[in-house]
Amino acid sequence: MFNRVINNFLFRYIFFFALSLMVGCTSENAEFKRKMDALAKNRETRAREKIEQLREAAEQGYVEAQCLLGNHYYYNNFGRPLDDQNREEAIKWFRMAAEQEHAEAQYCLGSCLENPAEKREWFLKAAEQGHVHAQYELGNNYRYYKLGLGVPQDAEDAVNWLRKAAEQGHAGAQQLLAGHYFDGDGVPQDKVKAVEWWRKAANLNDDNAKYRLGECYYDGEGVPQDKAEAVKWFGGLSQKSYPHAMYLIAECYFNGEGVPQDKAKAVEYFRKAAD
Repeated sequence: MFNRVINNFLFRYIFFFALSLMVGCTSENAEFKRKMDALAKNRETRAREKIEQLREAAEQGYVEAQCLLGNHYYYNNFGRPLDDQNREEAIKWFRMAAEQEHAEAQYCLGSCLENPAEKREWFLKAAEQGHVHAQYELGNNYRYYKLGLGVPQDAEDAVNWLRKAAEQGHAGAQQLLAGHYFDGDGVPQDKVKAVEWWRKAANLNDDNAKYRLGECYYDGEGVPQDKAEAVKWFGGLSQKSYPHAMYLIAECYFNGEGVPQDKAKAVEYFRKAAD
């Protein structure tokens, strides 16, 4: 009987002690949330003040401010979605800066526009000033043109712009330029040079370049055949995006080519290729 009384007393004591802690924690959490909400509000207030200062500078013709304001409306605007109103506001400020020969604004304006001819016009202006992303877009346009999209363009022109961007270290341009050399499209076919550009892009972590470089080693095109090297380049790729690479790794393990024969691992990679 005495033990039961003690147990009931202890149970009630622990229950009410825990309840008091929960109430305290809830109170502390509410205070913490209030402080965080106030901090967020203050940050947004300061951000809005900075945007107004940026607008004043943009309205006075300062080209950097115009480009930055265009970026604000296109990419952020306090987390609001990019609707037609924000897009038009972005285009307005980008155009103001672009007409003052601001290369970044010219590129951004080209990116915002939907008319292919007008896009190319502004990309061209930026590319001629050395803007690497605009140079890439001009070279990349050729792919769309071959698919019946974009504006007319010949392969030599595409190669010219891709080379300019590739020499500035643009991995996507290096990857596409390699493809032109491999196929002999716009340049004399040169698979050795294709491998050189794919290697540059792969070393910049371009997955398409890793895949194509792995294929070259697997088939012995542009380099001596080396299936161990092929497996190395295939190995870091996503099984979902590159199922054929998974299949080729499986073949290597199954046949013991370039890697020790391991049929269990081969099955593992065959499954990855099939998923």
